[in-house]
This record gives sequence, C-alpha cells and structure tokens, in this order.
Amino acid sequence: MKLLIAEDKSRSSNLEEFSESLTKFGIECKIIGDLDIFKDDGLGEKYSKFFKTPQKFKKLIQEFQPDLVLVERVSQFASLVIKSKIPLAFFLLGDYWSEMEFGKKHCNSLKQKIQLSIKDHIAKQCFEGSTI
Repeated sequence: MKLLIAEDKSRSSNLEEFSESLTKFGIECKIIGDLDIFKDDGLGEKYSKFFKTPQKFKKLIQEFQPDLVLVERVSQFASLVIKSKIPLAFFLLGDYWSEMEFGKKHCNSLKQKIQLSIKDHIAKQCFEGSTI
C-alpha cells in the first residue's frame, strides 16, 4: 500500500514519526507540503489553481500512484485528490467550523469574503467526497 501525506508545512506535526511507524507494517509513505504542487509565478498562477490541475500534482500522482491520500486541512490539494478519484482521509488539526465562523464575523473586505466563499466551497467538496 502507498500512502501520500500532504501536510501544512507552516505547522509543526508528528507526521514524519507517523510515516516511519507505518513503514514497519509495509506501508510506503511519502510526505509533501500541500502547497508544493503550485508554482509561485505570481498572481495569475495563484488564482488559476482553482480552474486547472497543476502539472506538479499530475506528475506526483502518476509517479507515486498512492492508494490513499491523507491531508490535515481543507485545501485545494484535497479537492484535486477527490477529482482524481483517489481515496482521501482527513486528519483535521483545529476546528475548521469555528475558524470559518470567526472568519465570517471578522471579514472586512470583499476580497476576504470571496476567499471565505471559495474556501467554504472547497470544504464542502472535500467533506462530501472524502473517504474517511
């Protein structure tokens, strides 16, 4: 079995230790940053990720061929996994729903409202399409 783990690199986690433990049971693991699949070519690439599948993602999936993907947050990466019809498991760190409520209450600009709306749309896709 192959497990792809997509982590939020801005948080500290024990996913490396978790991965090492799984290898003892014959599970091949690969850990990547969930944002590593996106180019940082400026504003156009930042927003185009919502409309097309990044080449880095396609290459990663084709080369590693995971049986399951584990993510630790709602993200565009998780949405792409679902669209690729690969089983997806969530290990949410924090309380997504409280964070969204806080964001909605403290949203001061149209840009923030649009970002929250997009995040909420992605979250619904992820929660409805995830396996675990």
